[in-house]
Parts: sequence; C-alpha cells; structure tokens
Amino acid sequence: MLLACEPDVVSDWGQADFAHRAVPRGGRWRRFVHRYGWRAYALPLLSAVTVAAILHPAADDRHDPAHAAASTQSAGQSSSLVGLRAAAPIQIGLGTDSTPCTANALPQFILVSITDQRVWMCQQHTQMYSTLVTTGAVNVGDGTPLGTWQIQDKQTNRYLVGPGYRDFVHYWMPFNGDFGFHDAPWQTMAYGAPGYTDNGSHGCVHLPAAAMAWLYNWAPTGTTVTIQA
Repeated sequence: MLLACEPDVVSDWGQADFAHRAVPRGGRWRRFVHRYGWRAYALPLLSAVTVAAILHPAADDRHDPAHAAASTQSAGQSSSLVGLRAAAPIQIGLGTDSTPCTANALPQFILVSITDQRVWMCQQHTQMYSTLVTTGAVNVGDGTPLGTWQIQDKQTNRYLVGPGYRDFVHYWMPFNGDFGFHDAPWQTMAYGAPGYTDNGSHGCVHLPAAAMAWLYNWAPTGTTVTIQA
C-alpha cells in the first residue's frame, strides 16, 4: 500500500539506521505511532476507503432505488413515443367545402349542386358530411329537377321501376315523387364525373354506397332538400 508521507517524516527516516539490528522488530512503527498518534491509524483506513469507493461506484448506483426508478421512467417515455409514431393518422372529415352550411339555420339540411356534382349534409352551421354524386342525364331529357322539398319516405332493399329499367337499391329516400336519393350498384362512371350530362341517372341523385347508408341513418323524413344548378 502506497502512503503519502509528510516531508519531516521522510527526513527522520533518512537519518535513521535502517540496517541497525539493535532496533527491535516493529520499532520503527512504534516510533511512527508515538510521533503522530491517532493519525498513524487514520491514514491506512482512509486509503482503504478511497480505493473501495473508486472500484465499486457502478455497483452501488445499480442498487440505488432512485437510479432504478429513473431508468424505468426513461424506458416508459421511450415506449410512449414509439406508440405515438406508430399511431395511424386521424381522418377529420369528408369533403373540404363547408361554405354552403355556414348560412343554414335548419336543424338538418341537404343541399345538392348540379354544377359541382356534390351534396352537403348540414346540421345548422356545421357540415356533417359531403360527397360527390351523379345527377340526371340532362342531355337526354332526364335532368334532376331544381327546387326545395322534404324527404317523403325511407325504404330499404327495393326495386326502382321505370320505362326500360328495373334496378335494385339498398336505400331509397324520395323527396319529390319519383325523384329521390339512392345508391347505384350498377354505376361504373366515377361519381362527380362531367359525363353525367349524357350518362347520368334518370333524374334521381346517386350517392356512393357508404355515403347513402350514412345519409339514410342521419336524415329523418321531413328533412329539407334543395337542388340547385
């Protein structure tokens, strides 16, 4: 064990005859203790404690409850961040144009634009749903009538019959006699396409299947419907 000695101690030891056989065994230690008293015992003890502290700090830290808690908290925060990143994006609505609903004061209101080939479902000033539609083939005399009406009835799983056609629909909501909203499982033209003027409906408003199901469940009979150019 290496000891840091004071200068005067080294000087005294230098003057002593270390090879003198007359000095009894342990005599130098007795003289050292006699000169420095309790400090002679404290120095080796202090050195041993210092060495132990240097060799074992990591082990003490691993058993420290505070250190364990901090590690657990850090791991938990990392897991939370991973979960947030993996999280799927949230859908906030269908359609982006809510302007037609801002002027509406009715509890429920349905607006169809022939030019835009779109329908908006409004609950007072709030747009609840919006989707592209297909209206009547105006160029062949089957245009959708313009005006304001109310939903007259609600039916499911029935046939619509007219001159030259008999079509099955899942949802049917008439608003003006034979004119109404319904799905169109047979339609291959994209909803909202400008080709509606020649290849559109017989005068009804076609909605995609999911949108028609939503409308059927949302709008009761008596809901106001406006068809505008």
